[in-house]
Parts: sequence; structure tokens; C-alpha cells
Amino acid sequence: MANGWNNRLSDDGTYIYEYNEDADLVDPVGDGDPNDIRITFAKSADPVTRIQAYRFVGVFRRISNSEDGTRKRYQRIETVFPIHRTPCLPIHR
Repeated sequence: MANGWNNRLSDDGTYIYEYNEDADLVDPVGDGDPNDIRITFAKSADPVTRIQAYRFVGVFRRISNSEDGTRKRYQRIETVFPIHRTPCLPIHR
């Protein structure tokens, strides 16, 4: 939790529920806004070593608010995210 924000991943990993403890309402859901997407990592502990680290859980798109308008809901749309690397350019001084 940071600055009152809470995020919960559903048990099956397909939804994220997000809300702010200090806000009564969240902004309305855009009509299929393709830009309301989250590339998401979840903090978890290794079951053997108990070392905490972040793991990629997917790409999520906002699909709705709760009926009372206080929570956002995101659905996983991808389980992979490509990383494109570009060659490093030399630094000229």
C-alpha cells in the first residue's frame, strides 16, 4: 500500500482490484479506452528461501468500476510482454 492505494490480485491471477482508502469515488471507466493498461508485477516470497522479489503477472486492461464506484477492476489480457532491445550507441565526449 502506498499513499492509501491498495491493489489486490485475484486468486486465479486474472483480475486486479484497485482502490484508494482516502477517495470516495474513482474516475469513471472510459468507453474501451485502450490506454488504461497496466503492465503488472506482484511482490511475492520464494516458498523455500522466503526472499521477496517481484514477478511478472501479466498485462491488464481496466474493464469496470465496482457498483458503488469506489474500486477499479482490471482484467488480464496478456501473459507475456515483449521486450525490444536496441543496440547501445557510443557516448561521444
